[in-house]
Amino acid sequence: MMLREWHKEFLEWAAARGYSKDTVRQRRFYVDRFIGFAQERGVYNPEEVSRELIEEYRQWLLRRKHHFFAKTLSISTLICHIACIKIFFTWLYRRHVLLCNPTAHLTYPKRVQRFPQYIPNQEELEKIILQPNLGLQYGLRDRAIMEVLYSSGIRKMELINLDIYDVDTNRGELRVRNGKGAKERIVPLGKIACAFIRKYLKQGKRGTVYPRRRFEAENSQPLFVSYKGKRLRPGGLSYLIRAHVSKVRPLNGQMVHMFRHAFATHMVQGGADISRVQNILGHTSIESTEIYTQVKPIDLKEIHRRCHPHGTLRTNKRVNYFQK
Repeated sequence: MMLREWHKEFLEWAAARGYSKDTVRQRRFYVDRFIGFAQERGVYNPEEVSRELIEEYRQWLLRRKHHFFAKTLSISTLICHIACIKIFFTWLYRRHVLLCNPTAHLTYPKRVQRFPQYIPNQEELEKIILQPNLGLQYGLRDRAIMEVLYSSGIRKMELINLDIYDVDTNRGELRVRNGKGAKERIVPLGKIACAFIRKYLKQGKRGTVYPRRRFEAENSQPLFVSYKGKRLRPGGLSYLIRAHVSKVRPLNGQMVHMFRHAFATHMVQGGADISRVQNILGHTSIESTEIYTQVKPIDLKEIHRRCHPHGTLRTNKRVNYFQK
């Protein structure tokens, strides 16, 4: 069998093992890119893949630039490329298709911890959330979306996958059924977010947000829908959020994820226990959550000023710091 045939079988195996659709899609994309690279060099069978070819591919990735931003690939993207081909060839090796694993020598680039580019303070976030015009057809939907993002800190795909019955506005909570890593969790939801969800659903029942025929077209009942009455797509959600954020502060980057950063930062600043914030965000490691204790250095300066004996300049009878 050729590389593409083994790749197809690998994807079927991953789907049968219960890996999420996003994981399968990611492995399809990254492994397919390597197969295309190998075929350009006359390599079509797994047995022909050598360590030299793998190393050449790694060097090619380091030089490659993003097709849209014209920048070299980020460390996270490089790790995804390498991880997917390592998993693929390890799978082939364990199935005795290969006598040795050509990716065994591959190491991952060192991941550099980066702080979020922009985290709005509470005043800025209030301005962003107030941008939708509630008098327009989809203004109430956009306001409800941003209230849910800020109140719960859920990810983009977690919000898109929400169904109507995943949200309990009476108890003030929502259920993330298929989060990152196919994990499920219950997330608290604030009273303001619950109020806007109720208004949004009431508007939807009058037929002013989405057509009723969508209930017949889908087995699920998505909470937030597009103008066609279908579940929102990731690109559509990013577009509508960017449209509102840009009115307050024009920026590039992941605007939807900005609400998640703001949620965690404001919770930590408000005195929330870091482990509780970790549970709400659905982080596997607390190291991913601890970044939000460092994103506001001005707070550390204030603590230093108040608590350290030499945090401020003082003049008294014994010491005069300004004396020449």
